[in-house]
Amino acid sequence: KLDGVRAVWRNGEFCSRGDNTFACPEWFKRKMPAGCVLDGELWGGRGQFQKTVGITRSSSRHDEWKFLTYMVFDCLQEGGANIEHKPFETRLEAIKRICATVDQNEAALKAVPM
Repeated sequence: KLDGVRAVWRNGEFCSRGDNTFACPEWFKRKMPAGCVLDGELWGGRGQFQKTVGITRSSSRHDEWKFLTYMVFDCLQEGGANIEHKPFETRLEAIKRICATVDQNEAALKAVPM
């Protein structure tokens, strides 16, 4: 755990494990990859847990999402194919492929170093 807010990226939305949708701004969603389901944490940095929770739960703090990074630690679907039950090494390679497709200068997601 990185001290962030656990979130699943699915169908163009960030959801909690309880399937509640986070108040994510459209500009942040556009930075996320399509056609995959990812598991990770919305992370605002070490010691910033309370701030991160406040940002993700408030619809009035959209500008502050610029401080967040989606730290990906698992891939459940890639290209529409379910890979949830594949070996972890296979899912890790999928994470690397997905993250490589995103412009790293504009990236709002990163693979958690393994």
